[in-house]
Amino acid sequence: MLNNTADLVIVSYITGDGKPGPIVEVNDTVCKILGYTREELLSRRLFELWEHIDKDNVEHIAEELMNGGKVSFEMALFTKNGNRIYTDASIRILEYRHAKVALTVARDITMKKLTEQKLIEINNKLTKALKQLELAKEQLIYSEKLACIGQLAAGVAHEINNPLGFICSNLESTRKNYEDFKEILSAYRGFAAQVPDLPAEGIIEGIRKLNVLENDKNLDYMLKDQDDMFNDIDDGLKRISEIVTGLRAFARQGRENAFEEYDLNKGIHNAQLLARNNIKYHAGVKLELGEIPMIKAISSRIDQVLLNIILNASYAIKDKKMEGPGLITITTDTDGGFVRCRIEDNGIGMDKKVRGMIFYPFFTTKPPGQGTGLGLSIAYDIVVNQHGGQILVESKPMVGSCFTILLPVDRIHSEQEIFNE
Repeated sequence: MLNNTADLVIVSYITGDGKPGPIVEVNDTVCKILGYTREELLSRRLFELWEHIDKDNVEHIAEELMNGGKVSFEMALFTKNGNRIYTDASIRILEYRHAKVALTVARDITMKKLTEQKLIEINNKLTKALKQLELAKEQLIYSEKLACIGQLAAGVAHEINNPLGFICSNLESTRKNYEDFKEILSAYRGFAAQVPDLPAEGIIEGIRKLNVLENDKNLDYMLKDQDDMFNDIDDGLKRISEIVTGLRAFARQGRENAFEEYDLNKGIHNAQLLARNNIKYHAGVKLELGEIPMIKAISSRIDQVLLNIILNASYAIKDKKMEGPGLITITTDTDGGFVRCRIEDNGIGMDKKVRGMIFYPFFTTKPPGQGTGLGLSIAYDIVVNQHGGQILVESKPMVGSCFTILLPVDRIHSEQEIFNE
């Protein structure tokens, strides 16, 4: 029975300090697996066959054995030709030929151990590949965002250029008014300095000249006109500030993965502002924004989704080539535990086949060079996978399309529901 068992069985004497000493018996399995003859093994100690084991472990094993316990652990043995054999071993003390001996029974788990090591290596490679894919995904999302900004660049520049133009014009007029103001002020100061030495007739004459100068310079009109110019300059600066703020919020990458308090209505205003120049020549925008709660979201990514769908609505209206301007209607409200945004257009629409493919990566109906085919697939990933929401589409050819975005108010609760499903 001893020689026919598949386990390695080694019997060794116990030294005075409780450590396994010289080997006194082995079964045929030991000889077969380790490559030694029985005589070679009987001249060795058990520890000589072990892979290096530190002193503390040896002391611990000896203490457990002397207390009558059974010690189980993984043990690596070396074959005669230097190969490593992994075993799941146990040692206990028995009486053998009127002496205390240590009975070591070890099961060969080399294949299991090598398989585990291989799985660990594969897992490490997969983890590394997953990190690379995540990085590639982040870069792809940001590249699509920059591509979108590239498409908007001319329009954004035009939107900035308009207020900048009348700011510059008003500044030039303000500079001319300022010169006239200086001239009038200099005349008043000169007259004020002369008043103490002037007779009554001189004072009257001086006042008359000042009135003539004011009339020549049209002072009353200048004062009113300057107020209007300051108001125009202030309005222009606000418009530029809004555009730059919206563009910066859309393009930022610093806190890409950070969920934060997000105002969906404000995001819609920003997206509409950036797309305004692309829309205004062939469509109007109607906002019906309801009172909705703040949500937890990656703000720049939801902004990206909104801008992409609004631009798609604009392109759909443009492609329909209507006689009059089209209409994009954006509404927000709440639906159960979600905030809902509907972006509806009366553009060219889609048939069932196209509608079923719009979220596929690289699918696009735009001419070459005008679209990457990634916008809606990335939008789907952002809304559904990253935020636990939904994105739905309804469309009819030559009637229009409606995209519905649902974002959870309680993101943690939504994630738990997805996990349970």
